[in-house]
Amino acid sequence: MKKTTSLLTLSVACAAFLSACGPEGELPQEAASENTELASGNQEAPEGAQLGTGRSKLAVTNITSSLEVHGGWGGGWGSMGCMSGYVAVGITGRSGLHVDQLSLICAYLNTDGSLGPQYTTSGFGGSGGSFFWSQCPAGQAVVGFHGGAGQYLDRLGVHCASVNSWRTATAVQYSTVAAGGSGGGSFSEIAPLSYVVTSLNLRGGLFVDQFQGVASLIAQ
Repeated sequence: MKKTTSLLTLSVACAAFLSACGPEGELPQEAASENTELASGNQEAPEGAQLGTGRSKLAVTNITSSLEVHGGWGGGWGSMGCMSGYVAVGITGRSGLHVDQLSLICAYLNTDGSLGPQYTTSGFGGSGGSFFWSQCPAGQAVVGFHGGAGQYLDRLGVHCASVNSWRTATAVQYSTVAAGGSGGGSFSEIAPLSYVVTSLNLRGGLFVDQFQGVASLIAQ
């Protein structure tokens, strides 16, 4: 009788042990989960992935604000803009008594608000006048314009500020010398807080007849 009881006790103990271990020696679900977490902790991030730093990342959004229209209504309509992720850091082109031709100088906006590689868009307008190059200081982007206009865009310069400072205070940090002639009525304008120039609406032929800046919201 004692022998039978011992065998039954041994069978129950073995069954309990096998149940805890799972089929064919597998670990229980809780233990397996813990091992999976430990294993995943040793894995490296995929190549090209950006690890979180706890800082907000800035980007050029599709939300825009149009500045004032300056100049006449002659010539044909056109536009130019920086590529996605880029902001304007200056203008270049040709000028004499009027602004003959315009292009945008664009730079890539890094997520920390600094500026990266730059390029120049194709030009709009005629081939007269002399070449000019009007760019913001390093680290600053175009936040507005100043110049003069009447029947044509007579002269044009840019207002500049760093992207990070422009997100907290609308204070221009630098203004370039305007390229072009002395005619037309003077103007000076800046984009709203957190908006940076990214494109232009234009009319023109031999000269740039009409000019309008367009700014994009820089947000987290």
